[in-house]
Amino acid sequence: MVSSPHFSERRLLRRDFIKIVAVSGLAAGLGTGLTRRLVAAGELTPVEETRGAIGTYIRLVLVSPDRPAAEAAIQATFDRIAQLDLVLSHYRADSALGRLNAAGQLSQPPAELLEVLALAQQVHVWTGGAFDPTVEPLERFILLQTQQGRLPAAADLKALLPRVGLEQVVVTAEQVAFKRPGMAMTLDGIGKGYIVDAALATLGQHGFPQAMVDAGGDVSTSKRADGLDWRLGIQDPRRTAGATIAVTKLARGALATSGDYLHAFTADYGLNHILDPRSGLSPLELSSVSVMAPRASLADALATGVMVLGRTAGLALIGRLPGIEALLVTKRDEVVRSAGFPS
Repeated sequence: MVSSPHFSERRLLRRDFIKIVAVSGLAAGLGTGLTRRLVAAGELTPVEETRGAIGTYIRLVLVSPDRPAAEAAIQATFDRIAQLDLVLSHYRADSALGRLNAAGQLSQPPAELLEVLALAQQVHVWTGGAFDPTVEPLERFILLQTQQGRLPAAADLKALLPRVGLEQVVVTAEQVAFKRPGMAMTLDGIGKGYIVDAALATLGQHGFPQAMVDAGGDVSTSKRADGLDWRLGIQDPRRTAGATIAVTKLARGALATSGDYLHAFTADYGLNHILDPRSGLSPLELSSVSVMAPRASLADALATGVMVLGRTAGLALIGRLPGIEALLVTKRDEVVRSAGFPS
């Protein structure tokens, strides 16, 4: 499927409103201990770079005594991000996912696509189908209707539901194929996290094991050089970009947020890019969900799934998954944390 250029541009601009930000920018990554003193003494150089990619902005943060080496590592990381964009982006007709959506099948799928789909299937099962990348036909239809100044009719959305369902996707090492015509997938709710994980791994492979990667709010971190926790602010879904509703700490791992404010089709956020695959409509209870997990890909997918599940079922799921925590914001501005979510 080739997305409308207006869709790609609009998504990029909205994701410029970063969901999760380092509370003090680069300083949050430097801490107050040895690392900060070495930077002040000129023995370490802070290196931070932000570029547009995968329909969002990606920020890399690290410190190094060797700026050229750090810049080379950053370039290698963005090269890896570009490779994965050519696999997982549904904005590009030439990506593996773009070719799958256009033809309905893809022979010899890349290993990265198979890995993302395997995790997607697992989260799909955990959430009872609430997380489902095959909602793309619904999102595409809603976008086209709203671009023409109309809200989609419930009957039209219901008519599209037979094209939705991850169980209707055949995934083998030799082929990925849709069982029904007109199906398509978006991996926005998991692929961005996967790319963040890969970016952090690439920095580590190039000699920078202490770093942070932020892709439009999907944050993955390794342990900081000074031994302190990273401090991250979570965007308030009803205030201007950068206004936080909570601050949390993260020693290492990932934090991802899914919210109704990122790509809303209506002014009241009632219809947005988070869609319930069972109804075709946006869930009505939550404004945002932030999930803490060992990997950004897992946090990314669970955040979307819990948005659809709602407060009670979502927290129950989080409670069953070891090493996973979540912070939920309801549409009434209530902040609800799982038992172990650090504040």
